[in-house]
Amino acid sequence: MELTAINSSTSYESQDLFSSSSVDPNVCDVNSTIQLSSFHSQDLSSSPFQNQMSASDVNSVASSSTLIICSPSNNTFQVKSTCDFDDISKSCNNIATQPKLTSYPITTDKRSFQSSGYKERPWLEYSVKNNMAYCYYCRHFSCKRSNNHDAFARTGFNNWKRALEATGGLLKHSQSKLHVTSTKNYESYVLRRQSNSNVMNKLDAGRVIHIRKNRDRLIKICSTIHF
Repeated sequence: MELTAINSSTSYESQDLFSSSSVDPNVCDVNSTIQLSSFHSQDLSSSPFQNQMSASDVNSVASSSTLIICSPSNNTFQVKSTCDFDDISKSCNNIATQPKLTSYPITTDKRSFQSSGYKERPWLEYSVKNNMAYCYYCRHFSCKRSNNHDAFARTGFNNWKRALEATGGLLKHSQSKLHVTSTKNYESYVLRRQSNSNVMNKLDAGRVIHIRKNRDRLIKICSTIHF
């Protein structure tokens, strides 16, 4: 992802990738569970930036965040609410929020987010409201509470100057154990949903055939009784 320096008097506070952050005390349960099995890994691109933006510029908007907590005993992943952001994906049922704006806010080091990162990293999310980047996979498919120290999973990342450094930013996060595991969980979840969908389609098709056969039999019986 290419980051360009832009001269501006506007300043925003920058935040380091792995800064420590406490867990949101308002974590609440969502009445849904997801069964996951075994797993893989992936990575996102688009345009420039500025200091003002409107809601019409945003491609997709969701609300809140969720965290899937794993239970080793039965391989069940419970969906938990982890934050109250209202412009990024709310749960794993939403797609990653990737707004493409004509310009993005500039930080104190005269750097800004680049939407070109979406192309190579489908997991990358951006909050217009907070001017922060997040990881869709780690927010929704992490099975470890240790992610509260990972900016992409919790507090958000906006240290654009370090975004492509090997020791910080996008590269380090994408290679972290948390991200690799979350990616595998995501891919397993997608496969399971596709599998369940295929099973339901087959069941529906079988049900239609069964109904038709019963109807044909009934017609024959009625014809016999009539004569």
